[in-house]
Amino acid sequence: MPTSSSAQALVLQDFFAGTTFYSVPSYQREYSWGPSEAGQLLEDLFSILSERKANGGPNTSYFLGSIVMVEPTAASNEGQETSWRRLDVVDGQQRLITLTILLGVLRDLFDEDGDEAMARGLRGLIEMPSGSPQPYRLSLRSSDATFFEQLIQEPGACTFRPDKDELSDPHVRMLDNRSKFLSEMAQLSEHDRRDFTQFLLRACEAISITTPDVDNAFQIYLTLNHRGLPLTRGNILKAKLIGSLVGEARVNHQWDTWQRSMGDRQFDAMFGYIRTIHGRPSVHILRENLIVAENQGGAQNYIDEILAPYVDAMNWITEAPQSVGTGAEPVRRYVTYLSWLRNADWVPPALLWLRSNPNIEEQGNFFKSLDRLAYGLLLLGLGHNGRTARYRKVLEAIRSGRPHDSENSPFRLTIREQRNILYNISNDLHRRSKQTCKLLLLRLSHALPDEQDTMLKFASAATVEHVLPQRPGRNGKWLEWFPNNDERHVCTGRLANMVLVTKRQNEVAKNKDFGEKKEIFFPENRPSPFALTNYLMERDRWTPFEIDAREDELMALVKAMWDLQGPAGRELDR
Repeated sequence: MPTSSSAQALVLQDFFAGTTFYSVPSYQREYSWGPSEAGQLLEDLFSILSERKANGGPNTSYFLGSIVMVEPTAASNEGQETSWRRLDVVDGQQRLITLTILLGVLRDLFDEDGDEAMARGLRGLIEMPSGSPQPYRLSLRSSDATFFEQLIQEPGACTFRPDKDELSDPHVRMLDNRSKFLSEMAQLSEHDRRDFTQFLLRACEAISITTPDVDNAFQIYLTLNHRGLPLTRGNILKAKLIGSLVGEARVNHQWDTWQRSMGDRQFDAMFGYIRTIHGRPSVHILRENLIVAENQGGAQNYIDEILAPYVDAMNWITEAPQSVGTGAEPVRRYVTYLSWLRNADWVPPALLWLRSNPNIEEQGNFFKSLDRLAYGLLLLGLGHNGRTARYRKVLEAIRSGRPHDSENSPFRLTIREQRNILYNISNDLHRRSKQTCKLLLLRLSHALPDEQDTMLKFASAATVEHVLPQRPGRNGKWLEWFPNNDERHVCTGRLANMVLVTKRQNEVAKNKDFGEKKEIFFPENRPSPFALTNYLMERDRWTPFEIDAREDELMALVKAMWDLQGPAGRELDR
């Protein structure tokens, strides 16, 4: 056991190696990373890996940050072999859990590919050697440990799909991130997946900080996280670009004004958007922005001709949901819809187009096309690589001046894509992606003629409820109305069976009968803020007949909303 703090840089394959295992103490907060954080981690990894390949060699690493741990006293390790080393995680559990989920997904995919060597190597990073006091490298709090072992750490666990209805929020987030990783990794070829895995293990490093007591560990944590503010991309670029300018004070003031008004996070995101529009996605954001500035003729031209117009365009996008006036309504509506998406892939095309298209009516048509494409790609289930390739074509079309609604425009969804979208919507979309299902229901609700904009205030609080429960009780009407198990299973997953409710209503409704659910959804017979849900107010029964009729109505609405062609999704099975 150490008598003082120590720190060392370790790549991932060395961090999860040897006789060291990690424990998340009971006092730690619950797992809070969702698909947004997990997706950002993946995008960062893909970006750095692309940069390494573009530069022709392993010359760039990815820094995972610092992991702060306590090594318990000898008394707390009593009964253990001295060769085994347990470290309690004080700071870094979110990253370690998420990385373990990613390793588990890769392990099971390689196992399905028949690549025993890669699968075995990954098992060695997740599991401890024989004789260890615990079976896995990372053990979670008692409330999470068994679930994490059975759904992530055990070989083959990542392909098992449990029912989410009875799961806690941390467990749902683990499964959502697992699904996110499965979707992205499954799209890679075996060769690319192997390259990604080698990069993950050998080029992703963290600073492992170990200290002998908890008080010291928290002092280190506070020092790392609360002493001063970290440098942003904006800070670094400002130092590199502005220092040599004649009007340095004026430009510095303008830069600070932009950063303060937009906020560090959004302002930093601007430089990623600029790289996407004008640079190479395989090159690091900071480096590529400096190259863009050089190609533009220097720092002043970069600021005046690149950064300033895009800042104006980004502010326009941010303010559009509150805009009023003639012609503003379509823009306001579609920008609001786009802002609901977890990814920001649509932003660079919007910024590029807005630079040279001030006409409000043209903007309405453009954002309608962009909305259709963005939600189409979401409903197709495209991962990061697929979306990136499609939006690259969109940017090329905008630069070349091709109309966004022209024939063969990359904005347009092919007939095959439209048919696949309808198929995905009609075949248990909620099981594949709860978030996508919620977004679709929000869109459908807002498209109904009796919907009001007040619904937008409740959008973030909405949850998806199955009217016919996934696990109906033995007593009551559900088994009477749905005596056939197969038919009941199919009806449960249909779009018509999904409604929007508040989280509290969702928690209370659960497996109750239809009449009881209506009393929860419409207290004192008051309508729901979601027009989609109000359809149930006039229904006395919810049988296969009602579900079929409602499904036809909703699929017709989907087709009209995005001008989709093709049969209803389930007809593609026939």
